[in-house]
Amino acid sequence: MIENIWLLIALVLNFFVLSTDPKASSGGSPNNNLNMLFSSVSDGQKSLRNVMWFLVACFYLLSLVIN
Repeated sequence: MIENIWLLIALVLNFFVLSTDPKASSGGSPNNNLNMLFSSVSDGQKSLRNVMWFLVACFYLLSLVIN
């Protein structure tokens, strides 16, 4: 049972890591109107990053439990 959860977390984590684009972060000048339009994207990226770190922690803990 734990191995199945571990495998599912590994697959979801791989999907998130491979689907995120590291160059998509909003850079440049802070007065750019385009950055103001997509300010919610950076919030979405922050929440996705938090989910990914949570999955990494769960993966690590389950790895310790399995061993």
